[in-house]
Amino acid sequence: MLSDWAIMNDCAEAYQLGAPAGEKPNPRSIGMPWGVLNISKEDRFAKAINAGIDQIGGTEDSQYIVEAVQHGKISEARVREAAGRTLLQKFQLGLFEQAYVDADAAGTIAARPEFVRDGDAAQAKAVVLLENKSLSSTGKPILPI
Repeated sequence: MLSDWAIMNDCAEAYQLGAPAGEKPNPRSIGMPWGVLNISKEDRFAKAINAGIDQIGGTEDSQYIVEAVQHGKISEARVREAAGRTLLQKFQLGLFEQAYVDADAAGTIAARPEFVRDGDAAQAKAVVLLENKSLSSTGKPILPI
């Protein structure tokens, strides 16, 4: 299982209740460690991996996994299990047989307007509103988008 992006990054205090008015945050500079803001990154990794996450999205900070194993917070067996499941998917997709892509062509293909449109639509449909106590003047919920 792959986690959401930026769950291990620290979240600046200014962003803990959302972006300040009129400011659009840079996705690379935000963190979303909701519920674990006050624990160490090592403990965040341990909690996520022990909860069943095999791959942490948006990070290359593997030293925290190594430290968590060294401190007995994650078992080596759990790390092997996560690595095995991640590698299995990569083999099933043929990523080792066809490991290289034409970078110029990939950029052109991925940026096609219809793909961007479809990606934006998929993300909008994937939004899950957990609680909405705000209603518009028409009585309809105000969505956070």
